[in-house]
Amino acid sequence: MKEYVLLVFLTLCSAKPLFHPSYMTLKNMMLKDMEDEGDSDADNSLFPTREPVNPFFPFDLFSTCPFGCQCYSRVVHCSDLEMSANPLDNNGIEPGAFEGVTVFHIRIAEAKLTSIPKDLPSTLLELHLDYNKISVVELEDFKRYKDLQRLGLGNNRITDIENGSLANIPRVREIHLENNKLKKVPSGLQELKYLQIIFLHSNSITKVGVNDFCPTVPKMKKSLYSAISLSNNPVKYWEVQPATFRCVLSRMSVQLGNFRK
Repeated sequence: MKEYVLLVFLTLCSAKPLFHPSYMTLKNMMLKDMEDEGDSDADNSLFPTREPVNPFFPFDLFSTCPFGCQCYSRVVHCSDLEMSANPLDNNGIEPGAFEGVTVFHIRIAEAKLTSIPKDLPSTLLELHLDYNKISVVELEDFKRYKDLQRLGLGNNRITDIENGSLANIPRVREIHLENNKLKKVPSGLQELKYLQIIFLHSNSITKVGVNDFCPTVPKMKKSLYSAISLSNNPVKYWEVQPATFRCVLSRMSVQLGNFRK
């Protein structure tokens, strides 16, 4: 008899429960117990009956969270912000309009910008301002955007890029300046260690210097060019020295010629 009782005891100890209550099941049981206790202090409840004085998500600051964004306490986090094809000009962007906003990509194309906005989020990795009326790139334009990796300024009216302007975006990898009114290759390209793509086609560039694209010290260039586009410029391509493109991946990376008066 003792042996039989011992055997039954061991069997019960080693047996598995009929079910494993999930986390949510246990949580619901605990909440039910709390409700049954009839706690009169509503502020201590997990689900208070009245709205707290300082809610964690102050949606009174942001009446609606922008599409594609995440809104937190006093912070709006967006990966992309599209504001193209509207009559927005520089006066339409108020100082501090993007305070507390984290944005990585902004596109304001086909608008009425006459200069590069200087008060966009400093977190930008990509800035596309194609098809505007920008005429000059000034020294101060990119000081706020030091992490910028892609810059789109194609199809504007740019005649000049001030010396030192591009030095403020040392991490840039791709620049679009096609279909503008540039008469020379922008200065400072040779100092951009990570620049891989530069589009300068359909401008008014007449001359290309041997050091316009590549540094004089080869080790300074961290990434070779995969695309340099100079087509549809009045450049006498037969006068361009071969060493001009010494820091490109291959000859197929360079486009010259096809200029029509």
